[in-house]
Amino acid sequence: MADFLDVPSLMGRPGPSVEEILSRDTHPVPAPLREDRNDYLGDPPPGDLERERYYSLEFQRLEAERMWSRTWQIACRLEEIPRVGDHFIYEIAGKSLIVVRSQPTEIKAFYNACLHRGRILRETGGHVANFRCKFHGFAWHLDGKLSFVPCRWDFPHLKDEEFSLPEAQVATWGGFVFVNMDPAAIPLDEYLSDIPAHFREWDYEHRYKAAHVGVIVKANWKVAAEAFLETWHVLATHPQIIASTGDANSQYYVRKDRPHYSRLIIPVGVPSPFVAGRVTDQQIVDSMRMQLARGDEELKLPPGMTPRQFAAEVMRGRMSEYTNGGDFSNVSDSEMVDVIVYFLFPNVMLWGGYANLFYRWRPWGDDPEQSLMEVMLLPPAPENAPTPPPAQLHLMEPGQSFADAEELGKLGAFLDQDFNNMAWIQKGLRATNKPGLTLAHYQESQLRHFHRTLEMYLFGENGLPIK
Repeated sequence: MADFLDVPSLMGRPGPSVEEILSRDTHPVPAPLREDRNDYLGDPPPGDLERERYYSLEFQRLEAERMWSRTWQIACRLEEIPRVGDHFIYEIAGKSLIVVRSQPTEIKAFYNACLHRGRILRETGGHVANFRCKFHGFAWHLDGKLSFVPCRWDFPHLKDEEFSLPEAQVATWGGFVFVNMDPAAIPLDEYLSDIPAHFREWDYEHRYKAAHVGVIVKANWKVAAEAFLETWHVLATHPQIIASTGDANSQYYVRKDRPHYSRLIIPVGVPSPFVAGRVTDQQIVDSMRMQLARGDEELKLPPGMTPRQFAAEVMRGRMSEYTNGGDFSNVSDSEMVDVIVYFLFPNVMLWGGYANLFYRWRPWGDDPEQSLMEVMLLPPAPENAPTPPPAQLHLMEPGQSFADAEELGKLGAFLDQDFNNMAWIQKGLRATNKPGLTLAHYQESQLRHFHRTLEMYLFGENGLPIK
């Protein structure tokens, strides 16, 4: 077990630890989930995290120039652009990219603007034979090379070989298409570090997008993301699951030498230390209705089983049905029921195991106090049956929330409990006269890690971590 003795706040941390819970599971747990490391990151100078980074236009400008333009970001899924000519528009911090399948085995990302007078080439994704500007008719082949100039006689100074569409870097992993606008960026596999190895058994490449919902949040994108980088808010924000969620027992995996990802494991099927010893096993099962029950289905704990074992067995059956006969009999309890979430810098949360969830956050327009939060359901593709087509983004109308998205089922109302905090956090950041945010050492170590990496891009020399 990792040595946490240099972090004073951990001396009274409640048990059992995630490591102890996993050691009692009925099926072998994958080795990556048994890794337990939390590097002490210290306090951000001068001790608190300054609140201006959540509403300052200058800070937003720095993020656009030094971070969004230099990081690997997930633009779309491969199944969204299956044919040559299929393309997807990815927009971030004022930039727009056309992500296109230019050849059967080639994907490119072009800056989405005509090189003549700057008009956006493609307002939406779809399928085209070439990219033609609707202003004057300049056109480019799918490989980005110039194909047509109207009134060519009036452009003697234009050289075809110098008028190709500028490109961003493109790479793929796990069925995702990544883009990076920095030509000198490190390769994607180096950026991802351990994630491909950790996710090998969860096979994101053979999943599909069953739902895609977006909600405009009246808060900075970091406020929205940080709501999911710790779990001890469960006591106040999600009290209905406190009997079956080991919130303050959660494990946070952060490493100084892994700046682009961190991990959180929330044990499920065990009570929170806030109520441990005061709830029965049946009450623990009842608390998991959102995950386990169908409609008004009654959930009765069988004799001789723990709530965690029972929940895992129920989920194995559900996943087998969902995948048209997939075999989950040897999958660990943890992968079936625990919340295993990897935060991939700067703006994505990938769920390990078989929870099938994916979160993404982006700035919304030019207002640093608004953002877009997206939720996708990415279940395994069905076996011996056609894979459904990928869901399109369902962007909720102003005033709507996740609970209004029928495709999210019970999850929508649960997410709204987090969503309902965000605008009030943003308002509080403006209202307070306290200079900054005071972070816990361990339970908010993912937030510390996130901001350390953000500062690496904004202020570090040549993108190197600040010592």
